[in-house]
Amino acid sequence: MRRLHPLTAVSRAISLGIAAGFVATTLLPVVVAQLDASITLPAFLGVVAALLGAGYGYLSYRRFTYELTDETFDLGKGVLARTEREIPLGRVQNVDVQQSLFQQLFDVAVVRIETAGGGSTEATLSYVAVSEADRLQRGIRDRRAALAGDDDAATAAGATTVETGGEQAVDAGGEQAVDAGPESAVDATGPTDATATGSTDATATDGPDAGAPPDATTGVDVRCGWRSNATRT
Repeated sequence: MRRLHPLTAVSRAISLGIAAGFVATTLLPVVVAQLDASITLPAFLGVVAALLGAGYGYLSYRRFTYELTDETFDLGKGVLARTEREIPLGRVQNVDVQQSLFQQLFDVAVVRIETAGGGSTEATLSYVAVSEADRLQRGIRDRRAALAGDDDAATAAGATTVETGGEQAVDAGGEQAVDAGPESAVDATGPTDATATGSTDATATDGPDAGAPPDATTGVDVRCGWRSNATRT
């Protein structure tokens, strides 16, 4: 896990310390006046508040971590209650890098990550080095492109599988039916008819008794098995 630029700790400690000290020195004199306490008490409490604010700012820097993975941008923050988030890179719409005049003097930048469908910025990194901001911007863009390519490849593979299955079904069903139908009919009828008719004719006409005259005694034609009317009369 990575942390923000060390300038973040200094900036937060100073800003929160000043804010806490100002609130303490502004509100406490009213309380002191009512209690008839010493004037040095508000000043002392103001210093304590400023130190507490500075410490809180430093702890918020130490507790803020982030990491760019292959599919998500992980973020963790919080001093008293810690919150951890995973932002899918597929939802990231824009990575904004900004630099004010003060930030340009120290070579730092603010990175804001915006997602599609989100009403506001999902993550703000204040501050990171300019080189780190460029790395995050380029890395998120490249990983988004890789994820989009994987999705397109998976979609194309699914479509190819469906088309291949359909063609195989047609080849196995349609062509097999066409090949098996006519040829089976020819094999079943043609040779059978030829055998039945051709063999019968050959038996009737081409046998060893083919061309023999009718038996003179019985008048029976050996070839066809019918009696001669001439013999009867």
